Amino acid sequence: MNDLFSKNDAGFIPLTDYVDSFLHEGSRYFNSFQLPPIQRNSVWNVGQIERLWDSILRGYPIGSFLVSPREKGNATRGIYNEKQIKSVSDGFFLLDGQQRTRALLLGFKPNEDARLWIDLNPDLLFDNIESNDRKFLLRLLTRYQPWGMRKQNPAEKLQENQKYKAREALALQHVHYDYEIMINNGTGQEQSDIFSWPIESGLPVPLDQLIHLCGGTSGVFHEPDWESVCGMIPDRYLSEEGLLPEPTGHYYEILHAIEKLIAKGNDEIKTRTVVLLFQDDHKAEKSEHVQDSMEVLFRRINAGGTVLQGEEMAYSLLKSSWDDAYEMVCGIVNDPKIGYLLPSTGIVMAATRMARALQDKNDAHVLTIANFRKWIGEKDSTFLKKMQHLLRQDSSGKSILHHTLHLFCDTVLYRAGNPEDIGLPKKLLLSIKPAFLYPLFSWIYNIGNDKAIIEKNRIHILRYLVYCHLTVEKHDKASKIIMGLLKDNRSTDFPDKEIYLALVENELSPLLPSPAAFSTPFETPADGFLRHGNEVFAIQDDAHNVFRNKFCNHSKELLLWFQRSWASKWFEGYDPTSTDAYDTPYDWDHIIPKSHLITSGASPNLYSGDEHLNLKFYGNRTRYVNSIGNYRLWPFWANRKDNNKCHTEKLRMGANCFNPDSDSLSLQLNSANDFLTASAIPLNDKKLWLDAGGTVRDWPLQRRKAWQSAVEKRTSYLYQTMYSVFEYEKWQESAD
Repeated sequence: MNDLFSKNDAGFIPLTDYVDSFLHEGSRYFNSFQLPPIQRNSVWNVGQIERLWDSILRGYPIGSFLVSPREKGNATRGIYNEKQIKSVSDGFFLLDGQQRTRALLLGFKPNEDARLWIDLNPDLLFDNIESNDRKFLLRLLTRYQPWGMRKQNPAEKLQENQKYKAREALALQHVHYDYEIMINNGTGQEQSDIFSWPIESGLPVPLDQLIHLCGGTSGVFHEPDWESVCGMIPDRYLSEEGLLPEPTGHYYEILHAIEKLIAKGNDEIKTRTVVLLFQDDHKAEKSEHVQDSMEVLFRRINAGGTVLQGEEMAYSLLKSSWDDAYEMVCGIVNDPKIGYLLPSTGIVMAATRMARALQDKNDAHVLTIANFRKWIGEKDSTFLKKMQHLLRQDSSGKSILHHTLHLFCDTVLYRAGNPEDIGLPKKLLLSIKPAFLYPLFSWIYNIGNDKAIIEKNRIHILRYLVYCHLTVEKHDKASKIIMGLLKDNRSTDFPDKEIYLALVENELSPLLPSPAAFSTPFETPADGFLRHGNEVFAIQDDAHNVFRNKFCNHSKELLLWFQRSWASKWFEGYDPTSTDAYDTPYDWDHIIPKSHLITSGASPNLYSGDEHLNLKFYGNRTRYVNSIGNYRLWPFWANRKDNNKCHTEKLRMGANCFNPDSDSLSLQLNSANDFLTASAIPLNDKKLWLDAGGTVRDWPLQRRKAWQSAVEKRTSYLYQTMYSVFEYEKWQESAD
């Protein structure tokens, strides 16, 4: 490899040789380029990867790759193998170009999570003129987007009705969700019907297979026969008679582009990669006052790309100061039982706050790079030693923090199979700000990771998490106060009540009302014209206005908890830790459809001549429609099938005798009461919801009264349930 820089600090090699250095053991430069500890993992999105390959096939420059010398024994890791090891030979660290390299390799070899396809017959005219910059249409399929992205824009996700039709085309029973679909990554049956395909493509084939047919990285281009290419096209694009489609003109353009990419025998069409060498000839002695030159270079060359900063930069600093940091953190992140909880940067932040507490130093509730660099560079290395104490793996292969997170997750998560369990669904836990989790980790550590004590405090911990999630906005400031309280706490009981009082005293959260106080605005019977916001959330001398507003209008995620036992049945196999949080197997469904009250056409018919009261209804209907009292969590396939049906049909309330159908069987609901219970609707209010039924825009007085009462009573019911289950009354005496 030294011949690459035999004359100067810039080397030129064919792009395919660069690819070979990562993929093929027999290649000349195999394993020469590896990642330094400071590097992060993949961060590029679908659009960036697809556009890079459009540039590659067009012969556009894709930039140089910056490397620095790597000595035998240095900590390093490969692009595909993310396990950090000691380098077995001299080579080079890849400092700039990792994301481009990952995207480049995808065209030659898919990985378990992604595969790149190319369209042999694309429609390249798009509504958005900014998308008309592509000559080749690539489609990246991933575990989270198994059907690809929208044709019009690689940054836009497909609409649900498109994916529904694709799943339906698989002709497999009870396949309702994308997480049940596998992408074809080249390791299984290429034409199996259980695999997805890029649905917004004219004639798609896997790019890696096409390149392989053309010669791969051999340096010699072979034009493939059309029949072999057709063998890579999903069967659904072929005719029923088995006739092969004709080669397209665009297909030959693709072949010409691939020829320029891989052929080495003709200087005119050789594709080269520029590799630049950085050597630091003046390495400064490490201290807290001097920044490492590798770090400085890395930050500056990445300043124009996906910028490394904040907690990510802190993690990189830790890796550059402690070779084992990457492996220790990965040990936690790669554990399926807890790895979803925090990203690697969050693990470092948790350890940082715990280490500062162990040092009896000021809390790092807001982490600055200047401070972190100073602590890491301390002459006595006290901070770094505390970090290593928390993160270094023991004989079981787990660190102290690893054990702590296991105990935390075992304690707070909903224990499926027990409908009465009060734990949190994983998706709800993931929506809680990490700032509220870090103090809990510190408390668990301080009591010696004692499982019995933690279990005894389970309800205290859950009570604290739910309240903070629901009410606290300034989470960093609140977290600092909580850490301070735990630092001074001498009891083995988790001080949730003291935390609540301190947050209220510091005006970081509102007072918690009793169920009776919460429902005060709803004591006056419904008039059918809905209540103004100031009648519910701005009552004079009412200390609970703020809390009531948060619960009524900003807490629909709590429905994950209210409907936890049913959701655990419906979404078996769903991984809520997906990096694509947008794609969930459920909808937030309006029980009374929004279209029944708010339409782009005519307003609802109120049958009332009082214009003042009519305006009151119109002005408040959106708040009632979007209140937690009118929301439920529902499987999106079932919700989409219901469309805009009246809720009495959706809840199977209209029929005198419940008749199970295929949908109710899929939902495991065996009666009309099951539909109500699964929707977190109290059975006592069944008649109200039935009376609130009707046709679109037809809203006589009795229907309006019934719906207003139903929403208000369900809101109060949900709060009463939460208040009772978590025993919040134990906070009230001190607060009063």
